[in-house]
Amino acid sequence: MKKTLKTLSVLLIILCIFNLYGCASENEYIINERSNNKSDLSDSGADSDGKISLDPFEGLVVDFDGVSPFCTVSFNNSRCAEEVQLNVEYSTSPDTVTTDGTFSIGEDVTIYALQKNQYDDTQEYSLTETSKTYKVSDVPQYITEITSDMDLTQFKKQANDYLESITAFKVGDYLYDWDCITYKSNDTPNKNNTYFSVLKLNKYSKFSNELDCFNSINITYSIKMTAKSEETFNRYFTIIAKNIVQYPDGTIGWGKEDPADLSFEHNIDWTNMDSLINANITSNKADYNVTEISNDFK
Repeated sequence: MKKTLKTLSVLLIILCIFNLYGCASENEYIINERSNNKSDLSDSGADSDGKISLDPFEGLVVDFDGVSPFCTVSFNNSRCAEEVQLNVEYSTSPDTVTTDGTFSIGEDVTIYALQKNQYDDTQEYSLTETSKTYKVSDVPQYITEITSDMDLTQFKKQANDYLESITAFKVGDYLYDWDCITYKSNDTPNKNNTYFSVLKLNKYSKFSNELDCFNSINITYSIKMTAKSEETFNRYFTIIAKNIVQYPDGTIGWGKEDPADLSFEHNIDWTNMDSLINANITSNKADYNVTEISNDFK
């Protein structure tokens, strides 16, 4: 009897050990399964809160348009993931959705990614980053100085063509815009000084609102003319190029409305050269910095 009880005890001990081992194996399986599931969640792009992670800047195209220092920004998210297109907006402000502001070439501009309904507690997405910096480049710019490496070959040719066009008088012409005289003959126009004017930095806000000119080149001339009455007199005039821009490839454009126009204007003075310069150049010094360009510009 005692031998039978001893045998039963041994069997019970063995059975308990087996059950404990089985439980341990099962628990280990459950732990491993949970660990594997967490790894799978991480691989699928979820953050620690279980929200799906989105990279809002992957595929985003940021363009700067216009002429520096007045470039504007635009966004194209058509290459972004569909979830990004549906759930993310872009801004130049960290708080509101806006594209306000103007930007200069070489400037670093921070673009912010804002999640739609970002304050909704049930939001199922999170952003891997909320801002990114872009540099303004590959845009035309209004020139602020005349430099020695600037190619003005085309500009000089176009200015000479314009000069010829406004002084192409014929005998007997009635020169309304010059002096209301009947023309007989004239000498060759005499080129005088050339001036470059550029809007002062603290006056930028006036451009396009109050002022239509960011910069200008004024080439001044005098011309001796003779009327049919044999009266001889001098007239003074300036050829003006406004809003000169330099493109990324180094070429130059200008024009009051569009730099692709390559258009000029001219103003005439009946008195003397000083009067012409005062009216067209010196009087603008409240808003513009003015420099005289060296004679090798001619």
